[in-house]
Amino acid sequence: MASEEHLIRVGDEFSSFEELVEAISRLEKVQNITYWRRHTRTIKAGAKIVKTTFNPALKYYQVHWACVKGGRPYQSKSTGQRPNQRTFKEDCGACVKVCASKDGQKLIVKQSNLMHSHPTSKDSYQFPTKQRRLNENYQEEVSTALQTKPDKKVLQDHIRKTTGKTVTLRDLTNHSFKINAKGSNLEEMLEEFINDPESIVDVLVDEENVLKGIYYQDETMKRNFERYPELLLIDATYKLNDVRMPVYLQLAVDGNGESEIVCVFVVVTEDTETMSALVDMFKSHNHNWEKIKTILTDKDFMEKAVYSHHFPDATFISVALSSARHPRNQENKVHF
Repeated sequence: MASEEHLIRVGDEFSSFEELVEAISRLEKVQNITYWRRHTRTIKAGAKIVKTTFNPALKYYQVHWACVKGGRPYQSKSTGQRPNQRTFKEDCGACVKVCASKDGQKLIVKQSNLMHSHPTSKDSYQFPTKQRRLNENYQEEVSTALQTKPDKKVLQDHIRKTTGKTVTLRDLTNHSFKINAKGSNLEEMLEEFINDPESIVDVLVDEENVLKGIYYQDETMKRNFERYPELLLIDATYKLNDVRMPVYLQLAVDGNGESEIVCVFVVVTEDTETMSALVDMFKSHNHNWEKIKTILTDKDFMEKAVYSHHFPDATFISVALSSARHPRNQENKVHF
């Protein structure tokens, strides 16, 4: 335990944000747990607090890293009708808080609590998306390999042996979608979305400004959800657009028992982080989300855990939504 306590100590200084990230990565490997940036404040925002010239390599004035099992406190509105809901959050208090020095030239550790309130293991550490992510050079190699349409299980085993990363078959499928999206008419699709002044279009990108997903909702969709928020249908369709990206449809059921689209997600990669961010967008644009009573999904829906986390009081029902999965040229309706 002593080695952990001395890996990042109060008072430790870092001359750049990249240097700090490397220290956090070493800490994660020693403790077999993932840390996430719970709170950040850029040096631009920090300049309004401290009158000094910041070293641009610091990137942030304040950074708060927290254990992945130590999320923000959640105030449940549950009435107790569904008492057996679960979350991987365990209110762990392990964290590292860093702030820029008074002269703005270094990042200094102000608080370091490395004691976890839960067990850790190498197996559970390797599974989160952050730890499965490959570096840029190896991503290029994987992209080249995927273009030859290899056996993904063989490629998965090769990646595991050469990098030590526990890459899943779904990771490889997501990477294929990224490749297919390049050189497509994605810009034309975005332009078509944005040209509608009454539509809501949010673009989700990662830290490197690479597209992860698109949130789309026009005025009619928003109005339909405001009228019929109690039942939400969710399903994904594939290869139905020129950019060959998965499209997630969220639908409500009107007074005639017919489905009406209330929101569209276009995603590059179907990972938990991306889906959670898009659901957050949906909740921020639709205050009636608290009135959702039931969520109907396809029996093979893989993102149920994400929706369960965001809608803990809703009842989930799984059925075969074949008509939503394979829409035809004619108007597609699901009848109830």
